[in-house]
Amino acid sequence: MKVRDQTGSGGTQIYLATGANQNKCLTSTTPADGSSASLSIVNCTSAHWWDYLPQTTASGPLIGDSKGCALTTSGNGSLKWDCSINFNNPNIQWNWIRQSFLQSVADESKCLTVDSSGNVVLTWVYRTSATFEPITSQVTINNIYQDDIHQTLIRAMGRPDLCVGAVHRALQQANGSNIADGYYISTGLGLSVNPSADSPSSWLFFQYFEMPYPMDYSKGNYTGPLAFNTHLALGGGGYCVDAGDAPSEYSQLYTYSCQGSKSQTFVSDNKTLSMEGTNMCVTATSSGVPPGQLGEKQPDYALVMRTCDGSLEQNFFFYTGPIVINHHVDQ
Repeated sequence: MKVRDQTGSGGTQIYLATGANQNKCLTSTTPADGSSASLSIVNCTSAHWWDYLPQTTASGPLIGDSKGCALTTSGNGSLKWDCSINFNNPNIQWNWIRQSFLQSVADESKCLTVDSSGNVVLTWVYRTSATFEPITSQVTINNIYQDDIHQTLIRAMGRPDLCVGAVHRALQQANGSNIADGYYISTGLGLSVNPSADSPSSWLFFQYFEMPYPMDYSKGNYTGPLAFNTHLALGGGGYCVDAGDAPSEYSQLYTYSCQGSKSQTFVSDNKTLSMEGTNMCVTATSSGVPPGQLGEKQPDYALVMRTCDGSLEQNFFFYTGPIVINHHVDQ
């Protein structure tokens, strides 16, 4: 994925699939400045891509494929194309919020909805390609790095080379240069599945957790917070994974200051991660390419809450120590 900052340089090409059916994607009429934007739901192979950064707590324009025109809202709720794109214009800015809705920055009471065959689509998940490669297909296992200091890593989707991590954000000085390694953990970062990082990579600062879990992970259960390591997270510790007070289907996971609340209490049987007292599980969702398949560090699978179903997308386990590298697994 190419990451666009919120000033409009660069870009992230994604497909917006519906929460109910990830083979169905959002598309539109050909953009033209000032024209009405007619949106529809079609097979993803027939949809066009969008330029948007699907990161929780971030906002940005929703740009329709290569035409360079952004969806803009009006007072009556209708959508038009704006091809001049003034990045200071709130009417072209969209928030990717916890419920996996696309919320208008200009009017937070309005979210992007599409009527598809009588069903209103409100929940979106992003994909990185038009054709979907199932998680269960044979994939190349990437380098699996040893945990040198015996911190807790949460492995994902049955693969020891994939880890749960916070989506990092560059910390900029006033002059634009990066401080320290350039990254920090703060409130409101999304959670995703990333390739395992090597020490001393700054990516590890977003993958190390600090939990009182038994050394023999395979024989113990755990109930408690998923707290990021306070010493390794640059710029501040005391942050936990937070699912919200009442998570619903596709609710986003955030980083939030640790408070010991129900929204931060998870149950692990070393197969799944569920929110205590609910039937909602941490779930990896969306993408056309398994994380790290292209040698990239960008997250391809966002983490959300969904009803527990025992699927591979909900398989998370704790692991430390070295194992072999560069082999194949048939899931």
